[in-house]
Amino acid sequence: METMAVRYARSFFEKLRGMMFYKEHPVPLLLCSSRAIHTFGMRFAIDVLFLDRTHTVLAEYRRVPPGRMLIGPYGTVAVLEIQAEKRTDTYTVGHVLTFKTYAG
Repeated sequence: METMAVRYARSFFEKLRGMMFYKEHPVPLLLCSSRAIHTFGMRFAIDVLFLDRTHTVLAEYRRVPPGRMLIGPYGTVAVLEIQAEKRTDTYTVGHVLTFKTYAG
């Protein structure tokens, strides 16, 4: 199992800002204790993975454009946002993910 380096968003303001106003965001963003996301104020499409408490992918949305809102399915406790053009993995529903803090 491969470990993915992510930037964690834990506070209300970190989650609210998310990837807004960035021209690009090369590091995946893990929104902890979240069930829904928005892409208002974003400049690029993102891939979104809704995760349960064991970090199993419950739902996947590809190339979500700016100006959208998504709510995860029942059991969602975290959301992973990845800039669509930067995504290199093939994770889909059912995969269990592991994370480490991005050091950069």
